[in-house]
Formats: sequence, C-alpha cells, structure tokens
Amino acid sequence: MNKNTISKWFSMFVLMMVAGITGATAQSLAVADFGLEQGETKEVAINLAIPEGQTIYGVQTDIVLSEGLSLENAVAADANLHFAKNTLTGGATRVALVSLAGASIPAGDAIKLTVKAANDFEGGTLTLSNTKLTTTTAGAEINLADSVTTIEKIVFVPVLTDGTYYFQNVASQKFLAAGDSWG
Repeated sequence: MNKNTISKWFSMFVLMMVAGITGATAQSLAVADFGLEQGETKEVAINLAIPEGQTIYGVQTDIVLSEGLSLENAVAADANLHFAKNTLTGGATRVALVSLAGASIPAGDAIKLTVKAANDFEGGTLTLSNTKLTTTTAGAEINLADSVTTIEKIVFVPVLTDGTYYFQNVASQKFLAAGDSWG
C-alpha cells in the first residue's frame, strides 16, 4: 500500500469514530404534549431518553410554566434515587435527580410532575431549560437544549359562545344530539 491509500484509510477510520461518538450522545429530557381542562390537575412524566450503552448518573433541569399553569408537586419516578427541588428567583422550579449510591439513572420516566391549570386556562407551555446530564461518576456534564411542551386547553362539555357550540375544541352551529351531526 502506498502512503496515499494508508492516509485515506486512516482518515475514513477517524471520521467513522467521530460519527460513532457523536451519534452516541443523542440524549433528551422531555415531557410529551398533553391537554388540560380548565381547573384540572394532571400527573405527567419527564422522560429521559438515552442511547443504548450510555450511562447517566445525574439529571438537573429548570421547569418553567406559562401563565395559567402551576406546579403542584414533583417527585422522582424511582424512589431509590435522591430527588431535590428548589424554587428559583424568577419563579422556575429547579429539580435534580441523582443516585447517592452511584447507580445509573435508567431511561424512561425520570420525574413525575403534577401540573394544574387555572380556572381561566387557555393553553400554554411547560419548558425544561438549563438541563444538564451527568455522564460519569466524576461529574462530567452534557448540556441539553431547551425542551418545550405544548399544553392545549381541552373543552369536554359543549360551551355556547356567540351562537356557536364548542366541544373538545371543535366548533358547530348546532348542538350535537342523537342523530345530529356537526354542521
């Protein structure tokens, strides 16, 4: 083999290694979109997604809720993990999850949140910001981008507004009864 061929093979090997390492760092911390009725309280989960073969030892994130939403409770999904929460000056709630025994945090539901909608709730967002994942027992961190969850207002009973009925966010000029269809 000549020097040029060896150089090409080496370059390809390095590129494959970089692509493999980069692909192995695709973690996420997110809450699935959900809906709330005005005045309703719902438990949702912050889900930790990690690629196979990667280990997470700690999670920290700030929970920011839009107007009309409040965080009633936050707990670890796994009672064997140490959980801490604190309200920050700007109103966000910082949560942290870690194993004091040095065990890893499994993928899946990591933190359970109880979110309540105000009686005048019209829809909003739940944002996870300043998210950090600890990937070694020595404390190496990965910073993740903000994750925004959309929370829709759900209307379960027909509501008459300006001559239009609204049922589950669908509008109709008629009230739906046996044999009727939306019109």
